[in-house]
Amino acid sequence: MKSKILIILLLLTGTLAFSQNTILKGKKFKTAVTQSCAKTTTGGYMKYSYTQYEFGKDSVAMVFYFKRSDMPKEETHTQTYKYKVSKQVVLVMRQDKGVKSVDTLKFVSRGLVGKRYGNPIALAPVQ
Repeated sequence: MKSKILIILLLLTGTLAFSQNTILKGKKFKTAVTQSCAKTTTGGYMKYSYTQYEFGKDSVAMVFYFKRSDMPKEETHTQTYKYKVSKQVVLVMRQDKGVKSVDTLKFVSRGLVGKRYGNPIALAPVQ
């Protein structure tokens, strides 16, 4: 009897963990656009950037967008990381240049807030 109850509890726990990650599956969020200027010998240019998070079943693609006012084309760079949802908190497990770290994002209203690279970020849903 105890083993049956234990098996049922394990199945329910696995189902709950799976369903928490499916909350974000297929959803996209992005940061606000940041802007700064750079000085050159001939004047200067503006730099604009933002990051879009694209959630899959168990991984998130972080698409970094970068645009300079003196260049006609926007540049993008994508990195994919594993993530999990636990108690309304999204944990993104990153590994950059051999250094492991975890970004923590919390659900608020319709978006996410937290820290990336130790800096505060806010993510709004992409329509």
